[in-house]
Amino acid sequence: MVNILYTSGWVIKLVSGRLWGKAQNDLAVLPFRLGLLLSVLVTLFPAVISVAFALDAILTRRPLITP
Repeated sequence: MVNILYTSGWVIKLVSGRLWGKAQNDLAVLPFRLGLLLSVLVTLFPAVISVAFALDAILTRRPLITP
């Protein structure tokens, strides 16, 4: 979904520019920004989860990995 939103930004810009002229080129900004934001969030998600588990282990004095 992230790649679809990110890629659709420039595709919508090309299509709308040919169909309606330069006035409709702003139509592509929303999917591009959503795709960019979601791709950054998806990339950072594992790091945030790892830090949360590490902080939980440190604050509760439990080991991260139990045998």
